[in-house]
Amino acid sequence: MTTATYIAAGSVEEAVAALAGGARAIAGGTDLVVGARQGKQTLPETLVAIHRIPGLDGMIGGDDGLSIGALTSHAAIVADPAIRDRYTALA
Repeated sequence: MTTATYIAAGSVEEAVAALAGGARAIAGGTDLVVGARQGKQTLPETLVAIHRIPGLDGMIGGDDGLSIGALTSHAAIVADPAIRDRYTALA
């Protein structure tokens, strides 16, 4: 159940390069470990951690809509007053 390669990407470019080489992106990886332990799936040969890449979390809102970063937590979305006021379905 061990992975041959673990890459902690520091930028989107590093992550994309790893993905192009066949890596699987993780932002924690709990689901992969649980699945492997239960025999549901094997761990990929290469993992690229994306949780520390700056700019992949957070939200930017404006008159023309809302942009939510891929690593923005559900808790952050629910806690944001602008989300609760303007995008009630998300909250």
